[in-house]
Amino acid sequence: MAVADLARSGLLLERLEVLVHSYLEEDEAVRFMAFARTFHAGTLEEDLDGRNMEDVYGTLMSVRRLCETPSDRAVSIRIFNP
Repeated sequence: MAVADLARSGLLLERLEVLVHSYLEEDEAVRFMAFARTFHAGTLEEDLDGRNMEDVYGTLMSVRRLCETPSDRAVSIRIFNP
């Protein structure tokens, strides 16, 4: 990934961070953004470019809740390929 792509990806995550701070308390927002940065560490800039940040936020929140939800049942993952 080129330096310009890294800088642009950083700008996209900064836009996400502004949105996250409008929805969550400070400590929760910091933890959420740490998760978001880890989750999107390998994501190409083109994959996020043009995305609605509310959609990105919603997707990340869903994945995070799935990861954090304790369950007594066996783990199951459903993957849908449209």
